[in-house]
Amino acid sequence: MVKRLFILLAALVPLACGTGEITVVEQPRLGGTDVTFFVAADTHLGARNIEALNRIQIAAMNALPGVPYPSQLGGKVARPKGVLMVGDLTDSGRASDWRTFVKLYGLTGTDALLKYPVYECTGNHDRFPLLIRPVLDGVRKRHGRLEYSWDWQDLHIVCLDNYPNAATCRWLKRDLAAVGTSRPVVIYFHYALKGYFSGPEWWRQSQKEAFATTIDGYNVIGIFHGHYHGSLHYRWEGYDVYNVGSPRHSCHSFAVVRVTDSAMTVASWHWRHERWTWTHRKPINAAAGRGYAPLRPAVRKRPCQTLAKR
Repeated sequence: MVKRLFILLAALVPLACGTGEITVVEQPRLGGTDVTFFVAADTHLGARNIEALNRIQIAAMNALPGVPYPSQLGGKVARPKGVLMVGDLTDSGRASDWRTFVKLYGLTGTDALLKYPVYECTGNHDRFPLLIRPVLDGVRKRHGRLEYSWDWQDLHIVCLDNYPNAATCRWLKRDLAAVGTSRPVVIYFHYALKGYFSGPEWWRQSQKEAFATTIDGYNVIGIFHGHYHGSLHYRWEGYDVYNVGSPRHSCHSFAVVRVTDSAMTVASWHWRHERWTWTHRKPINAAAGRGYAPLRPAVRKRPCQTLAKR
């Protein structure tokens, strides 16, 4: 695993967002990429009876490598390079609940129940108490800042914390400029872009538009989020977006993502039912050609959805 923060690189690039131009530094793909990772969300530690469910989820993650994908996809789940945790790690932002998250999920894959490295962002539930915010402090201590990025082979992963606001987009412009337009990029944050719990009471349409402008022209192959405790794939502004499940409420699932030089597959594993609920597979990079041409989904069952209050 090679983890790389782009704080120093960002400092060398002129500030954008109307205050100057950014020089894009192209980093060509080296090839040979084959990366598997998991994406989970909304662990809500501190809520009633939730720790036991998180322990079941962790056991399912630890046991999944070697399990066959649906027959139309072929192959078996490889050991993931890490787990992206997309917000609402705790239910009320208390320090004791953050310590429980660290105790269960750890950081390195060798220090807790989970056997893989963890790359978390915060959600709206993690932003309390207002004057202390121990969860935000804990994430900064673990990863350097709330927005951070790193590389897995040719794949560039970007964490944008709760959602990409104006300050986050300024950081993101510098980060992507240091990567270039060729290499594939995966972005994750907490809030939803469309559907339930994505309205202006959470984040404004102008902020979504600014985010779309920031990533325009880059090879963003997927965006992942939580917040809405459902599990589904949808399209937003031409991008594929994936909402992953939660130990809370009924969508007890997480996403299994595989990225190669030519394709990305996202498969939802329901760990209570021990079965695949849906998959989405598409060509990427040169294999995608011009425009969007997804491969036929291997599984297309009714997405798990819930209207629970966020």
